[in-house]
Amino acid sequence: MRWRILALSALLAACTPVHWSKPGAGLTDLQDDRTDCRRAAMDQAWREERLSFWGRPAWMGSRFASPAFSFHRRPSLLDRMMHEDELASFCLRNKGWKLESVQDGK
Repeated sequence: MRWRILALSALLAACTPVHWSKPGAGLTDLQDDRTDCRRAAMDQAWREERLSFWGRPAWMGSRFASPAFSFHRRPSLLDRMMHEDELASFCLRNKGWKLESVQDGK
Protein backbone atom coordinates (compact mmCIF):
# COMPACT_ATOMS: atom_id res chain seq x y z
CA MET A 1 0.00 0.00 0.00
CA ARG A 2 2.79 2.41 0.86
CA TRP A 3 4.50 1.93 -2.50
CA ARG A 4 1.24 2.80 -4.28
CA ILE A 5 1.05 6.12 -2.46
CA LEU A 6 4.69 6.83 -3.33
CA ALA A 7 4.13 5.89 -6.97
CA LEU A 8 1.04 8.10 -7.19
CA SER A 9 2.82 11.07 -5.62
CA ALA A 10 5.78 10.62 -8.00
CA LEU A 11 3.39 10.48 -10.95
CA LEU A 12 1.61 13.64 -9.88
CA ALA A 13 4.93 15.43 -9.34
CA ALA A 14 5.99 14.46 -12.86
CA CYS A 15 2.84 16.11 -14.26
CA THR A 16 3.59 19.53 -12.77
CA PRO A 17 3.55 22.16 -15.56
CA VAL A 18 6.88 23.91 -16.10
CA HIS A 19 8.19 26.79 -18.21
CA TRP A 20 11.57 28.31 -19.11
CA SER A 21 12.42 31.57 -17.37
CA LYS A 22 15.34 33.99 -17.42
CA PRO A 23 15.58 37.29 -15.55
CA GLY A 24 15.14 40.23 -17.92
CA ALA A 25 14.23 38.07 -20.93
CA GLY A 26 10.95 37.99 -22.80
CA LEU A 27 9.07 35.49 -24.92
CA THR A 28 10.86 36.50 -28.14
CA ASP A 29 14.22 35.93 -26.43
CA LEU A 30 13.10 32.45 -25.43
CA GLN A 31 11.88 31.68 -28.94
CA ASP A 32 15.18 32.85 -30.48
CA ASP A 33 17.32 30.92 -28.00
CA ARG A 34 15.14 27.82 -28.30
CA THR A 35 15.41 27.91 -32.10
CA ASP A 36 19.21 28.27 -31.92
CA CYS A 37 19.50 25.48 -29.36
CA ARG A 38 17.21 23.12 -31.29
CA ARG A 39 19.25 23.68 -34.44
CA ALA A 40 22.54 23.06 -32.60
CA ALA A 41 21.09 19.97 -30.88
CA MET A 42 19.96 18.48 -34.18
CA ASP A 43 23.41 19.02 -35.70
CA GLN A 44 25.17 17.51 -32.68
CA ALA A 45 22.86 14.48 -32.54
CA TRP A 46 23.39 13.89 -36.25
CA ARG A 47 27.19 14.01 -35.83
CA GLU A 48 27.10 11.63 -32.87
CA GLU A 49 24.82 9.23 -34.74
CA ARG A 50 27.13 9.13 -37.76
CA LEU A 51 30.21 8.58 -35.61
CA SER A 52 28.59 5.77 -33.61
CA PHE A 53 27.12 4.11 -36.72
CA TRP A 54 30.32 4.06 -38.74
CA GLY A 55 32.46 3.20 -35.76
CA ARG A 56 35.74 4.77 -34.80
CA PRO A 57 39.36 3.95 -35.45
CA ALA A 58 41.09 1.57 -33.03
CA TRP A 59 43.44 4.32 -31.85
CA MET A 60 40.43 6.13 -30.38
CA GLY A 61 39.36 3.10 -28.35
CA SER A 62 41.07 0.70 -26.03
CA ARG A 63 43.96 -1.49 -27.04
CA PHE A 64 41.76 -4.55 -26.49
CA ALA A 65 39.37 -3.67 -29.29
CA SER A 66 39.79 -6.40 -31.87
CA PRO A 67 38.35 -4.80 -35.03
CA ALA A 68 39.63 -1.46 -36.25
CA PHE A 69 36.06 -0.26 -36.64
CA SER A 70 33.17 -1.35 -34.46
CA PHE A 71 29.63 -1.11 -35.76
CA HIS A 72 26.63 -0.39 -33.54
CA ARG A 73 22.91 -0.45 -34.07
CA ARG A 74 21.47 2.73 -35.47
CA PRO A 75 19.47 4.60 -32.81
CA SER A 76 15.72 4.74 -33.25
CA LEU A 77 13.98 7.97 -34.12
CA LEU A 78 12.65 8.18 -30.55
CA ASP A 79 16.19 7.75 -29.14
CA ARG A 80 17.47 10.52 -31.36
CA MET A 81 14.59 12.86 -30.49
CA MET A 82 15.13 12.32 -26.76
CA HIS A 83 18.84 12.97 -27.15
CA GLU A 84 18.15 16.15 -29.15
CA ASP A 85 15.81 17.33 -26.39
CA GLU A 86 18.51 16.71 -23.74
CA LEU A 87 21.06 18.63 -25.80
CA ALA A 88 18.65 21.52 -26.39
CA SER A 89 17.84 21.73 -22.67
CA PHE A 90 21.55 21.74 -21.87
CA CYS A 91 22.05 24.58 -24.36
CA LEU A 92 19.20 26.65 -22.87
CA ARG A 93 20.61 26.19 -19.38
CA ASN A 94 24.00 27.36 -20.61
CA LYS A 95 22.33 30.50 -21.97
CA GLY A 96 20.96 31.27 -18.50
CA TRP A 97 17.44 29.85 -18.75
CA LYS A 98 15.94 27.87 -15.87
CA LEU A 99 13.08 25.37 -15.95
CA GLU A 100 10.62 26.38 -13.21
CA SER A 101 7.24 25.07 -12.16
CA VAL A 102 4.22 27.18 -13.02
CA GLN A 103 2.44 28.64 -9.97
CA ASP A 104 -1.34 28.65 -9.88
CA GLY A 105 -1.62 32.43 -9.58
CA LYS A 106 0.66 33.28 -12.54
